[in-house]
Amino acid sequence: EKYLVVFPYNENYQLQGRSFNVTLPKVMKLIPESFSQTIGTGMVTDGKVNFQHATAYLGFEVTRDDITSIVISAEGKSLSGTFKATVNNNGVASLTAVEGQTSDELLVNTETLAGKYYVPIPADPLHRVPQARLEISHQRHPH
Repeated sequence: EKYLVVFPYNENYQLQGRSFNVTLPKVMKLIPESFSQTIGTGMVTDGKVNFQHATAYLGFEVTRDDITSIVISAEGKSLSGTFKATVNNNGVASLTAVEGQTSDELLVNTETLAGKYYVPIPADPLHRVPQARLEISHQRHPH
C-alpha cells in the first residue's frame, strides 16, 4: 500500500485523488543558504519515504549589503500564485497554474543580507524552468 506525503504540512490542503492546490507566495522573505520555501511530495512504500521537490529553484548570490529586494519576472510564465500539484506513482509532483490565480512576477526581500538565495519556481512537466529576469533594488518594495 502507498501513501502520499506532502511537506510542509498544511491543514488547508484538500486532496482530490493525488492532486491538491499549493500557493507560491508573490512576496517572499528568504534566508541565505536556505530552501525554507520548499514544497516536497513523496510516496510512502514499505515504510520508506522518497521525497521529491515539487518546484525547481532559481539560485543567485547577493554580494552587496545594500540590496534589499529583487523582482523576478518571466513574461507569460507563472511564477507565483495558486498551482495544482499532481503527484505521480513515484511521488513526483508536476505543477500547473490555476487560470486567473497566478502572476508572472515575484518579489524577494533579502533583508539587506548578502548571501546565496534559492527561490522556488514552478517547472513544466519536463522540469524545464522559464527564462527569468531579475531586477535589483536598493529600496524596500511595498508588500
